[in-house]
Amino acid sequence: MSYYNLLDENWIPVLYLNGEFTRLSVKKTLEDAHLIRQIAASNPMDRVAIIRFLLAILYWCKGNPPKEENEIPTKFPMEWFEKLDQNRECFNLFGDGKRFYQDESTKSKNMLPIGSLIHEIPTGISIYHFRHAIDGKVGICPVCCAFGLLRLPVFTTQGGRGKGPGINNKPPLYIIPLGKTLLETLFISYKPVFNLGSPSWDTQNNVNTTDGTVPLLNGLTDLPRIVRLGEPTTKGQCINCGVIDSLITKCVFNDNRNRYGNAKWEDPHVAYFKSKSLSTDNPLKIWFKTDRPWTTLLNYFLETNLNPPQNFLIVGFASDQAKHIDIWERILKIPKLDNSENNAQFQKEWDEAIKKIPNLIKNSKRKKNLNEQIIIRIIRPHIEKQISSNLSSIIDGTIQPWDFASSEFKKVMPILAKSLTPGFLSADIDKQTKIASFVPIFKSTNNQKSKKLKGKDKDESN
Repeated sequence: MSYYNLLDENWIPVLYLNGEFTRLSVKKTLEDAHLIRQIAASNPMDRVAIIRFLLAILYWCKGNPPKEENEIPTKFPMEWFEKLDQNRECFNLFGDGKRFYQDESTKSKNMLPIGSLIHEIPTGISIYHFRHAIDGKVGICPVCCAFGLLRLPVFTTQGGRGKGPGINNKPPLYIIPLGKTLLETLFISYKPVFNLGSPSWDTQNNVNTTDGTVPLLNGLTDLPRIVRLGEPTTKGQCINCGVIDSLITKCVFNDNRNRYGNAKWEDPHVAYFKSKSLSTDNPLKIWFKTDRPWTTLLNYFLETNLNPPQNFLIVGFASDQAKHIDIWERILKIPKLDNSENNAQFQKEWDEAIKKIPNLIKNSKRKKNLNEQIIIRIIRPHIEKQISSNLSSIIDGTIQPWDFASSEFKKVMPILAKSLTPGFLSADIDKQTKIASFVPIFKSTNNQKSKKLKGKDKDESN
């Protein structure tokens, strides 16, 4: 397979407005963007990476948005993308010379297993996976290679053997505003930029950080790894997607740090809250503190002007350096923010209320109460998942988070009580009743005074 060009091959998964699923080339995806509902990759990482890749192509080919384009066009004028045909060699996956997101000067003698390119494929001596792989024996298809390359600027973590993270350091929360079509989704993020720069696939890729910032296209396509795909071998089953195709089993995968020095980079799809980018905590080390960072997200949307109402694709990545633990997504509709003052207090009040969970059953003083641990580990994440799934209603005031949280506790505590304490002796029944009736008390505070909670008066909420 000496020729595989991303402009011509059908590799981008899309879902049309009429419900048809298919794979398209880069050019056909842009041509039909007004007819495409969304990028239909099964993994959230690939959806984010492909949208940002197409946005980078739009900036690279057209530059900043035309001043006369006050509204989203009905379709992309294909003359905007003539630059693609003029630089076809930049999008070759294989062959001699220029390759997409690959270093043509890299020698191929120090190759690693191709699993290094895909998060889901274990390499080396990793055994804690449902999917098992033998280095050098299994391979991935060209489409999955393209996905792996596109993930590099977005989801590269701190790796082993001195490999640094991507330009966003620990992969943050990516928040992408969504339109009704792929064209609208791209145009919502297509804003005038002072310093465009050039993408990593450009033969004239130069980094101009004279103003102390990383240019947009350089940051969107930053490559924290030096990669060179091995040549495709005989046909077989791709270990990543299962398709029968020519397989690539090895690749060069080296560190590429110190690319921009101290230049500042602000990602257009990253949520910055109080000067820090929001990220997903490692759920294996924090006692399941929250159902992912939903409370911080709530405050971010309440305090950041994002011109709602709007749908957002939110993708979070949890990792522990080189270990990839969790990838998750939510599509959240943000309504008009006219009830933000009260709800902005919820994160603080929620944390304070949870800390006051009483000892439901007295155990050894040397150990933390077992039942309190169970509530924190099991009950709280479940309840917070229910709350975070209803963020839109919480933000617009349809649901009061305090009342909603209490009602969720009332549903699960009787079940927990029966599982913790047998109901035979009178003392056990008393303990069971105490656990079943436990509900944290939340205070609804604002700048004036506490409001009366549903079913409780102010004195009970103190």
